Amino acid sequence: MAIDNRHDIKLLNGLYSALLDNATTYGEAAEATPDAGHADFYRTREAHRRGLAAGLATEIEARGGEATHGEGLVATARKVVKDVKVALGRDEAAALSAIEQDETALLARFDRALDDAAMSATTRETIRRARGEVARGKP
Repeated sequence: MAIDNRHDIKLLNGLYSALLDNATTYGEAAEATPDAGHADFYRTREAHRRGLAAGLATEIEARGGEATHGEGLVATARKVVKDVKVALGRDEAAALSAIEQDETALLARFDRALDDAAMSATTRETIRRARGEVARGKP
């Protein structure tokens, strides 16, 4: 009998989408900031988040699923990106505040996933490691 991985795939797909949205936020911030140093920082974070998303996509496929980017999350990401652009128009400190809020929301999403008792131990470890990478914030 085959293992039913649908629940784990759903959890991982949600986190995959959240990482892609977070990467988009950083990419937009890099484009919008006039400060070259900040732009480099944002691009590095964007690449890091996309790399983590790619790792989750591999895990999703290993469980027989397909990595998909949820449409509901895209709308939320667009709002965050808009907030970052507006903040950058005012000042860099406001932009950093918007990005920090996005980071906090991303970590909370990982924490909610880790609280899910129905996932497999393997998926829990995958999510725990990815959360640690996000929390460290270093590529």
